[in-house]
Amino acid sequence: MGILIQAFAVVVMAIGILLAPKIAKGRYSIVAIGEFGIAIVVAATFAVLGTHAFNSGIDGTPSPLQNMWALGHIGLLGLLALAWLWWRKLRTASVACLSLTGSTLMGYFLSMYLIAPIVTSGGSHDTARWTDSVVAASTAAAAVAIIMAARALLWPRQRKLRALHRL
Repeated sequence: MGILIQAFAVVVMAIGILLAPKIAKGRYSIVAIGEFGIAIVVAATFAVLGTHAFNSGIDGTPSPLQNMWALGHIGLLGLLALAWLWWRKLRTASVACLSLTGSTLMGYFLSMYLIAPIVTSGGSHDTARWTDSVVAASTAAAAVAIIMAARALLWPRQRKLRALHRL
């Protein structure tokens, strides 16, 4: 269920970034439409993965969506493209996209075969312990980054001009 919420969050993040006045200023509409299209594709890949997990959990057997594993690559490429496109506009949103790559299929493999065995000092023949914790940490890092992005958009820093006082 969490990955379905994550799919919704990717769309909301894209809408928030595209509608921000400071970011949207001076930008071509075709680029904004392309960015939103990429965000929809990424959200769709997360939605397919979440629907597969949800249906498999309810039925007790793997769903027919298990053969859609190639969508994981599309989600990864889409997140990397969004991170590249948003780097100059809002860096914390770009960091959020890079953190979300841990939730893709390739991010899961990386956490299962590289990061989790290092953290737990060993692996097993099929999966490493705490693999889901590594994926959850990347999702939490994305959440923190997008909260910082929202803070930067809603409450921008303003330089305070102090009057010089003479004694």
